[in-house]
Amino acid sequence: MSNKTFDTLRFIQSLIIPLATLISLLSERWGFSYGIELAFALTAFNEFFGIMVDNWRKAYNNEKKELEQNGGR
Repeated sequence: MSNKTFDTLRFIQSLIIPLATLISLLSERWGFSYGIELAFALTAFNEFFGIMVDNWRKAYNNEKKELEQNGGR
């Protein structure tokens, strides 16, 4: 995975929690239907996505470390 791809995934993940918070606040304030449920779903997705991004980061770091130990081969 390239640095750009990883940075894009982390950026997307960093937007989900504020979006879930905004949705829950607006749904309570303006009486939207299923706002809390949507916020919970976004939060759950963010947790899962965060685990996946963390695993990808670890795999990337391990691959990078192996390349450095092998002299870039």
